[in-house]
Amino acid sequence: MAKNKKVTRKQLLKEPDEFLTFSSKMFNYAMANKKTLIGIFSGILLLLIVFAAVQYVGYRSENRASALFSEAWSRYEVALEDTDPVKAYNEVDRDFQDLLADYGNTEAGKLGRVMYAHIAYEAGESDRAVRLYETALPSFKGDPALENLVLSGLGYACEQQNAHEKSVLYFERIVAGESPVLKSEAYFNLGRIYNLLDNAEKSRKAYETIVSDYADSIYADLVKEQLAG
Repeated sequence: MAKNKKVTRKQLLKEPDEFLTFSSKMFNYAMANKKTLIGIFSGILLLLIVFAAVQYVGYRSENRASALFSEAWSRYEVALEDTDPVKAYNEVDRDFQDLLADYGNTEAGKLGRVMYAHIAYEAGESDRAVRLYETALPSFKGDPALENLVLSGLGYACEQQNAHEKSVLYFERIVAGESPVLKSEAYFNLGRIYNLLDNAEKSRKAYETIVSDYADSIYADLVKEQLAG
């Protein structure tokens, strides 16, 4: 995720800006709930992978691709429990490369590419994550929910690169689409990033949309108090 915007010495001599303080709170909240969001992301994809494997059970390549992905993902989860995301990424890097090289065009391979990108992002390998997500995106044009998952990954990975303008474009595509998947999270991220880009109007508008349209989301209570003040 992106670092907070640098505050100048002149600004430090003034009273704390309320909206900047709020933005910092939002960022910290996102970081604190990162594992929950990652769990949701991974869970959805794994369910879809199981569905894809069943749907294509009659095809040998799909079965093999599904098995390879399952093995690689299991290794990653085990490694992640014992080490950190960087070492876990290095542990399965070759496994995912082999999966994509041999079965990249299968359904399991396409979804495996998305999870590989996610693993790379978690390890701080944002350049590779962006490339993988960009390669994966065309595969899900007919599935708005999965497309949103990939767009969200691209938004986060670009933010990790400090490419905030590009990150905004991907989150904006999510909120402009028809699928509700990850929309409230996209508005939350737009609020954060627009504030980093000194666009307080668009930042506030994104937060107001969460309160008005996504009152039951995990972000709603976080923004209500500030917007009511």
